[in-house]
Amino acid sequence: MPRIAAGIEPTERDAAFAINDLANQIQVLCYYLSEENIAQGTIRACCKAYRVLKPIVLSYYGDNHTLVWDAPTYKFAKAKRC
Repeated sequence: MPRIAAGIEPTERDAAFAINDLANQIQVLCYYLSEENIAQGTIRACCKAYRVLKPIVLSYYGDNHTLVWDAPTYKFAKAKRC
């Protein structure tokens, strides 16, 4: 059950709305940054902020959220040995 549906206090609800809005704005920003000539460090910082916010939004909204993008981690997978 999402926390927002559990009847939380107005201040926590307002914080959840703000976090959701921030995550949505970062999602849109990262989409547009991929086409611009922006420093790689800036893009990585935005992606990291999004990866931190997404689980919080999911815990508050459950399946009723608007986050559809998974930010890259910029980590390489280990090579598999035969």
